[in-house]
Amino acid sequence: MGLFVKTYIQRKGNVVVKCHGFTKTYFLPRTVRRKSGRIKAILKIIARNIDSELIVVELLFSDQKYPSYIISKGFAIVPSSGQDIHSTGRCTLAPDQSVPRHVSLASSIRLRNSSASELRQEFINFFRSHQHSVVAPASVFPKRHEGSYFINAGMNQFKSIFLNQSDSICSEFKQLRRATNSQPCIRIGGRHDDLNDVGYDRHHHTMFEMLGSWSFGDYYKVLNLPTNAIYITYFGGDQKLGLPPDDETRDIWLNLGVMDQKLMPFGIESNFWRANQFSGGGLCGPSTEVHIDFKALCGGDQLDCARCLVNTSSPQVLELWNCVFITHRIIADNDVTEKHLKPDLLQPLNKSFVDTGMGLERLACVMQGMTSNYDSYEMNSLMEFIHSKANSCNPSVPVYQGLFLSNPLQDVKTKTDKDQSEITLSSLWNKISGKSSSSALCSKSHLALDHSWKNFNMDNDLVDMWHRDTAYRVLVDHSRALAFALSDGLLPGRQGLPLKIRQLIHRAFRASVLSGLDTEITTSGKLKSLLGALVSEVAKRDVLSLQSFFNTMATIRGPSCRKSDAITPEQVS
Repeated sequence: MGLFVKTYIQRKGNVVVKCHGFTKTYFLPRTVRRKSGRIKAILKIIARNIDSELIVVELLFSDQKYPSYIISKGFAIVPSSGQDIHSTGRCTLAPDQSVPRHVSLASSIRLRNSSASELRQEFINFFRSHQHSVVAPASVFPKRHEGSYFINAGMNQFKSIFLNQSDSICSEFKQLRRATNSQPCIRIGGRHDDLNDVGYDRHHHTMFEMLGSWSFGDYYKVLNLPTNAIYITYFGGDQKLGLPPDDETRDIWLNLGVMDQKLMPFGIESNFWRANQFSGGGLCGPSTEVHIDFKALCGGDQLDCARCLVNTSSPQVLELWNCVFITHRIIADNDVTEKHLKPDLLQPLNKSFVDTGMGLERLACVMQGMTSNYDSYEMNSLMEFIHSKANSCNPSVPVYQGLFLSNPLQDVKTKTDKDQSEITLSSLWNKISGKSSSSALCSKSHLALDHSWKNFNMDNDLVDMWHRDTAYRVLVDHSRALAFALSDGLLPGRQGLPLKIRQLIHRAFRASVLSGLDTEITTSGKLKSLLGALVSEVAKRDVLSLQSFFNTMATIRGPSCRKSDAITPEQVS
C-alpha cells in the first residue's frame, strides 16, 4: 500500500508536507524557478524524507490543484539500500513503554561487557594503527589562557592549529597531522555547562573522558553493533546562511551500509557545531552524529522504529559519537545564537579539519548494556563504595536503586500525606527539583517512568528515594571532577577557578548530608567524611591509572599536558 501525502507551496517558497497527522516544512532550493521544476524538487524532497516505498502525492500550488503523483524511492537521490522497516513516516513506539536499567546485548557485538579502561585501550589502538599520533591529555584547567574555566573538549589544546596561528603552534604540534587521545573534561560554566543536569538524567557529567580523534573513522564497524540499533543524523543545510545539505556525509554513511531509513537530516540547532567564542575561537561546521537505540542492541528484527526519539533526550536513544567537519569560523565579539547568526559572520577556514568526540562513559554503558552511565561497572563500584561507607555509620541506608523521574509530564497520580489530595508527577517534580515543566520537557511525551511503580504509602517515600539516588549520582560525578582537578593542583578558593571547585565540594556535601548518606559530619563535627574518602578513592583508581596509561602510550606531549600529580590521593582526602 502507498502512503498518501498532501503537499502545498507557501508564498515564500517553502514546501509543507502533511502526512498521517504530522506536518513538516522543507526548504525549496532557490535554483528551482519553473513550476515543473518545483514539482520534481518536491517529489525528491518527499521521497528522501519519508520512509515508504510507494508514495501518493497530491500537490497544491496556491489555489490550483494538480493531479496526484505516484512516486517510489527511485525518486530519492540515493535509493533505499535496506529493508523497509515499519515504514510509514510515523513512529510506531508505544507511548507507555519504559526503559529498563539493563538491556540484553547481541552475541555478535565485539568487546561487549568490556570495562572502560579496555574500551579506552581499544579506541587508542585503533587510531594508532591508522597512523594517528597518541597525544597526552591536557590538564583539566588551562595552564595557558584558553578562554574557558576548564578544558571542556579534546580540541582545546589544538586550537592554534585549527586557527592557523603559526606563532602560537607549539613545536610539538607543528608536524602533527593526525592525533588521538582521551581527554578528561570538566564542564562547569561557559557555553557547555552541565552542572545543573548532573544527577537528574542518565548521561550528563561535570567530568567525563572524551575519546577524541582528528580524522574521519568508522569505529562502529569495529565494535560490530547491530545496524538496527544505529541512527545517524547529519546536517540538512540552512537556506538563510547559504549552507547546503551535507549530502557527501550522507553518501558516505550509505556506502558504509547504513540504511537510508536510519539517516536523518537536522538543522543548525542540532547538527551545526559551534565552539565557544573565547575557548574555541568561534570554530564551527556541520556535524554527523551516531545515536544508539538501547532496545535494539539485542540484535532482533522485530523492533519498533525509534526515529522520533532521536535528539529528544530520550533515555532509550543515546547520542554516542559526534564527528564535526570544521569548515568556518564565526567572526563576532561574543557568542552568537542561532537567531543572530548571519552569513557575513561565517568566515571559511584555509583548511578543513575533522574533530570527533565520544564520551568514554557513554561508550562503556552501551557496551555493557546499561541505559545509564551510573550503572556501568566503573560507576557502580563507586556506588557500592558510597553505600559501604554510609552503611558503617547508618545501617539503614538503602543501596542505589537507579530511580529517575524522566517524564515529569506523565500523569501518574499519588496522594500527599498532608491533605490526601491528588497530585500529578509534574507538580511533584517541580516541588522536589525546582525545575519547571518547560517546552523542552514537553518533547518527551513518548517517555514513561523508567521502572515499575512500587506501592508507596505516601509521596514522601518517592521523594526520599529520588533524593537519595540523585545524591548517589551527584557524589559519584562530583568526586570524579574533584579528583582530577585537585590532582592537577587546583585548590578550592573564593574566586575564579578555585571558587568552582569550592562550589562542587559544597554541592556534594549538601547532597550527601541532606539525603542521609553522610552522617559522620553531623555527629562528630569532623570535616573528613564520605566525600573525602570517595575523592581519594577516585584519585587512586582513575586518575593514577589514566596517568600511567598515557605515560606508556603517548608519543607527543603538548605544553598543556598533565604532569605528575601535584597532590597525592592522601592529600586529596
